Amino acid sequence: MNDPSYTFFLEALRNKLSESGRGGQKNLSIDINKSPAFISSIFNGKMKAGYDTQVLIAQAFGFTYFDFLKYGKNLLEKNEIPPVNETIQKRLSKKNFGRIVTILNRFPDEELDNIGRDIEKELENIELKKKLQETLIQFSELKNGTTG
Repeated sequence: MNDPSYTFFLEALRNKLSESGRGGQKNLSIDINKSPAFISSIFNGKMKAGYDTQVLIAQAFGFTYFDFLKYGKNLLEKNEIPPVNETIQKRLSKKNFGRIVTILNRFPDEELDNIGRDIEKELENIELKKKLQETLIQFSELKNGTTG
């Protein structure tokens, strides 16, 4: 299972580095006394930053660690995946969409009902995971006295 707080950290890091423009990774590496290759590996997901490094990175951008996580969480919430039909409209041509409908129409109604139930369960799981992430952030805030 992915660590939600690390997901928030990475989103904040990637956003701040993209805002920094050219040389952002190099400047950050100087600020936290790590190599540019180390920062690049974290940025690209090849290496996971430890807690102490995460704190240093947050501070280098002028954040407390938990504010950096909140910042990343807010970025992710703003960039949530659009509704399925909007995604389909943007990514699939009418021709491809027609093929999908044709394929689905070949399934017996009972199988389509099962597929629908499976999709509903997955959507419920996504909502539960989102609530768990929010609870973990709240717990971390309470634990560290950073509620605001």
